[in-house]
Amino acid sequence: SFADSILSGTVTTGSGVLAGDRNTGTPLEQEALVQVCVTWKNLKTGRLMLDNQIVYASAGYSARFLQASRAAGNGSSARSKMPRLYAITRP
Repeated sequence: SFADSILSGTVTTGSGVLAGDRNTGTPLEQEALVQVCVTWKNLKTGRLMLDNQIVYASAGYSARFLQASRAAGNGSSARSKMPRLYAITRP
């Protein structure tokens, strides 16, 4: 049996430094970025349910926070304090 619909798309990722140590240039806080472009087509009707819909998500993180939480043995509590990804839909 064949599929009723097809979902296709592309994922693009990136990152950037939000704050750095003035003396060493070491990143103190960074941000991870994800962009997904999705097309979803109903193969029975030919109707595009999503046509190049773009969704963005980003999250900031600190390398020092991760290192300190691992050194303290708080792996489980550190995960619960990590930032959540928020998706913003763009038309």
